[in-house]
Amino acid sequence: MVGCATLWRADSLPKDYQGLSVEELVALVRDHGVRVIRKVYLHLRQTDQLPEAGRYIFQQIDKQREVYETVALINVLHLYQLTGDRQAHRMFVKLLTEKRRAVTELAWQVATIMPSPAMARAIAGAISGAIEGGREKSLFLPQVASAVTANQVEGVYTLLRAGLNYTHHESFAQAMATTAPKRATSDFVAYLSRASIDELRQQSPTSVNVYVCLVILRHLERQTLSPHDRNFAVLFWYAISRNPDLSELASRILEGYYGKHTDSLAQMLARLPYWAQFAFVGNVGRRLTPVSRQFLVVLQQKTSGVDVIDEINQVIR
Repeated sequence: MVGCATLWRADSLPKDYQGLSVEELVALVRDHGVRVIRKVYLHLRQTDQLPEAGRYIFQQIDKQREVYETVALINVLHLYQLTGDRQAHRMFVKLLTEKRRAVTELAWQVATIMPSPAMARAIAGAISGAIEGGREKSLFLPQVASAVTANQVEGVYTLLRAGLNYTHHESFAQAMATTAPKRATSDFVAYLSRASIDELRQQSPTSVNVYVCLVILRHLERQTLSPHDRNFAVLFWYAISRNPDLSELASRILEGYYGKHTDSLAQMLARLPYWAQFAFVGNVGRRLTPVSRQFLVVLQQKTSGVDVIDEINQVIR
């Protein structure tokens, strides 16, 4: 949308920005957006006028943001994010009063790109106000999760979890992993369990977002999950998924548990349908390691599936 704004005017652009005031430079960005923003930014930086530009934009939007057309406001705010203005937290609060969705999203983008302790407090206040006012769903934007992460806002984990379940967007999963890595593990496998085995045997499940699942599985590679978690067995389902990325990640995670938890995991797998055990053994056989071979030996003792036992014999020979 910012790029298309340049079609609105056919005015010739100045070849040289020397001698132009901050007000004139901001007006150029307002009217021409992406065509001039980089050159204006470099000029302001070279002339040490970025702080002045930040103050000027803050004053203009504070006084008359309602009269700005949406595209013009977006253009100016893109420049503002480059100024490092110390009043950015106040700009964030003011932009949140806008009813235009694009401006609301940009407010959270400002909060992400211009982090500070003051911004963190402003974000916490905005979240508390929305929750107290019964407007939780207004916070279910990917930009909110990014702003929370960038400013290390505490006490918002429950909101992030609700946002993940509502939006299925990976930004919320990334924020959960950053904000509370240990706590997130159990909630993550609960999210993974939303997909049925029938879905996972297809290339693209619909109950979960594949990108979120990838974020979660990469997190579980780094963060230990209790084998006693009630949803732990879902990792076996993902290990036999038709999606190769999901299958490979889940298989690697499970392999990390074989040494200490071979018996309990083998018993867990032995309780799954025989066809699932058979598919799992086949997957393990394609990348057999000493530790996974030992796991199959133990599984052979636990399972009652004749076909599964025969498949294990074929793999470990």
